Amino acid sequence: MPTDNFIESSFWNFDALFQPQQHPARDQHDTFFLRDPAEALQLPMGYVQRVKRTHSQGGYGSQGYKYTWKLDEARKNLLRTHTTSASARVLYRLAQKKPFTPAKYFSIDRVFRNETLDATHLAEFHQIEGVVADHGLTLGHLMGILREFFTKLGEQVGRGGQWWCGSGQACWSPALSSKPLLACPPPLPAGITQLRFKPAYNPYTEPSMEVFSYHPAHHQTQNLYQQCPETHMHWPCLPYPTPAGLKKWVEVGNSGVFRPEMLLPMGLPENVSVIAWGLSLERPTMIKYGINNIRELVGHKVNLQMVYDSPLCRLDAKPRPPPT
Repeated sequence: MPTDNFIESSFWNFDALFQPQQHPARDQHDTFFLRDPAEALQLPMGYVQRVKRTHSQGGYGSQGYKYTWKLDEARKNLLRTHTTSASARVLYRLAQKKPFTPAKYFSIDRVFRNETLDATHLAEFHQIEGVVADHGLTLGHLMGILREFFTKLGEQVGRGGQWWCGSGQACWSPALSSKPLLACPPPLPAGITQLRFKPAYNPYTEPSMEVFSYHPAHHQTQNLYQQCPETHMHWPCLPYPTPAGLKKWVEVGNSGVFRPEMLLPMGLPENVSVIAWGLSLERPTMIKYGINNIRELVGHKVNLQMVYDSPLCRLDAKPRPPPT
């Protein structure tokens, strides 16, 4: 789904998600508000009125929040705090298409929050967002998707794009060699499998779940690369655990089933369910590669040599068998 608007109105970032205007997340100590331009001028006013009525008076089976909803507050511009604002936009556009057609959306992009920087928090980070709209979706479907997603993290490393790895250590690339190489990038172990789901509260989902994963012992990064003898490329080596590390459960995402108070004002049918999940990109990376300080993923501590030495991986190319 399109996520190219880092600047968002409070309406799409909060109000369309059935988040009340007095919610603490809308305070300046949690959100970066803009001075220029301070307000969004174009909003779908018919939809805005339905959202206002749902907040202030209730409707669609809800009592609402019973407060005076203000358009000026909804117009305030900010740096988006989550890509769920983009999800609200695409679901609104989906609701305008008749008849309803099931849809799936996915994105990875930057979000911004007025956070205090520490070992597990950044003020600017990446969010992975997934949304599925269809008939009969349940919390069980959502939990299954999340387990499958995290389990597959890292499974295909060293086996995609232009490279084809056969049995043993043989490796072949049609772009660099006409015969198998002597060394092959070793596959990483299976993805993140230690997950916990904790009941949570979100204004726009019910039921809601926080997703936690266990941060194991730190993986040392010495001998991170080994040189391929024929092409002189450097391959990432398999990391080995050491006693150091966070050794605790870390929140990696949030999820839930979108509330009717969010979906029905858009115009979606009553029998349509929408499941959604938002995952941090940086925290699963920390867990996967044993990094115990999120600040090592950005800024002056990033290992640029890793970028220079790593082989290019093309996600749009299908692996080919080696020549016979």
